[in-house]
Amino acid sequence: MDQNNSNPTKPSTETHVVSDSYTGSRVRAVVMRRVRTIHLLQSLFSPTTFSVAVFVAALWGIGREVWVARVLQDEPSANIGDIGAVAHFYLLAFLDTRLIVQALSIVALGALLYLLYSSSRSIRGLQMVSFWLSQLLF
Repeated sequence: MDQNNSNPTKPSTETHVVSDSYTGSRVRAVVMRRVRTIHLLQSLFSPTTFSVAVFVAALWGIGREVWVARVLQDEPSANIGDIGAVAHFYLLAFLDTRLIVQALSIVALGALLYLLYSSSRSIRGLQMVSFWLSQLLF
């Protein structure tokens, strides 16, 4: 009903033109706010972000359970070039820890491998690395 019409019972023949500039910009602002929100949520809950959180939490748990400075102090420093001796030391240190530390170490290693896999997939030039990591993981 037209407000300019003096007879409220008689329908108006005038057409109302609504300004599209205000309505369009308001709709655009709402849509863009929703798009940004969805993009933020997808970034926060992506598998890569979850993997980073798991990796950090596992390292934090290992740090709470193990005195890392003592482990590094006990490392055979004389034969640092001997990879076999260093690997043997860390294998024995891993086997000599509690079950929770072993589980957290495996979780941290798995999260790190997934991070390497997802990073190599995001970099198109390293498709071969992605292939080999996928063969290792799956």
